Amino acid sequence: MTSVGWRQRLLRLGLLFGLSVLLVAGFWFHAEFYQLGLAPLLLIGGLVVTGVILGFRLALSKAPFAWRLPRWEITARDADLLRARPQVQVLVPAPDRFPAAGTWFRAASDGKDLGPLAVRRVYRRLRDDLTPDEATALGLTPTEGAAKGPGDLITVAQLERLEG
Repeated sequence: MTSVGWRQRLLRLGLLFGLSVLLVAGFWFHAEFYQLGLAPLLLIGGLVVTGVILGFRLALSKAPFAWRLPRWEITARDADLLRARPQVQVLVPAPDRFPAAGTWFRAASDGKDLGPLAVRRVYRRLRDDLTPDEATALGLTPTEGAAKGPGDLITVAQLERLEG
């Protein structure tokens, strides 16, 4: 997630409100039984629809029940990457026990809590298929791709730091 300026946020919020007003206007033209009048209906309906959409966006952007999420210990190198960037790709040490894509967990490194993380994507690659740049980004030396033997699979997870 990138840092968005307040003008851009205000513009997005205005566009969202305009869309909400347009949706409520459709109800006005398709049902004549509204007795409130057009202007109050558009204003109140637009605010309600905007609030509902913003509420869903907020609910989907944060980990639900973040205080009850399972903990997962990550390496110090991965913890440093997560502090520097909101999204990173990490090498999964134990793929059979790692949380599945689409789930949330609390990350810890050296006993320090890093907050909630979302697993956005988990995929497997052959070590032989890693380019030197990919191997370095995952914390491997470029020669480790061939050191384990041909056909060895590695599991990579794309993690995103959540607010909260």
